[in-house]
Amino acid sequence: MINWKDFDLYIFDFDGTISDTGVGIIQALSKALSEHNIHVTAEQLQPFIGPPVAQSLHKYLGLTDQHFIDQIVARYRQVYYEDGCADISAMYPGMKELLEDLHKKGKKLAIASLKPMRGLNYLSEKYGIKDLFSAICGPNEHEIPNTKDGVLDLVFQTLPKERSVMIGDSSFDVDGAHVHGIPCIAVHYGFGLAHALSHAEGQAKSVQELRQLIL
Repeated sequence: MINWKDFDLYIFDFDGTISDTGVGIIQALSKALSEHNIHVTAEQLQPFIGPPVAQSLHKYLGLTDQHFIDQIVARYRQVYYEDGCADISAMYPGMKELLEDLHKKGKKLAIASLKPMRGLNYLSEKYGIKDLFSAICGPNEHEIPNTKDGVLDLVFQTLPKERSVMIGDSSFDVDGAHVHGIPCIAVHYGFGLAHALSHAEGQAKSVQELRQLIL
């Protein structure tokens, strides 16, 4: 049995793990898509929370014209930041205290997210947690890297992989961790589907359960 308290580096996903960003993402996507004559429901946009937007436009809406996809992504980002959609978010209750307490205990913390760096920097600073992390890694404005194992590569350029664990709410987190040979704790309070998280070594239904596991 894994003792989750014994790890030195805790790597957190962002959307659906640290912060509930779903409403703002869906609002911005809905507006960007409708302006391009694509009308979808909020339920249809749920899978877009987490993965790169361009990737999701192809996977879930079948779009193939890269120029058209780029136009939608650019408009989405504009709406997300300039119309205040990024601010329609909040940290999950108890998460800030968990991060602070891990930091006080001498644990290293990192963020590995498929949310672009602009959003990660903006929200982590807004929440007052940016200085708790030894590394904050995500895609650039061109959505590179566009896989979770690629983002973890960035983390491990500056922090040791040994005695590290990934914490996230989607199969991307579990699979990315396993590519690197590290375990993953799947959290079930985010946006991921339970059946897609069953291959994670650890499970937490709430922030409180996560706290009990790792602290």
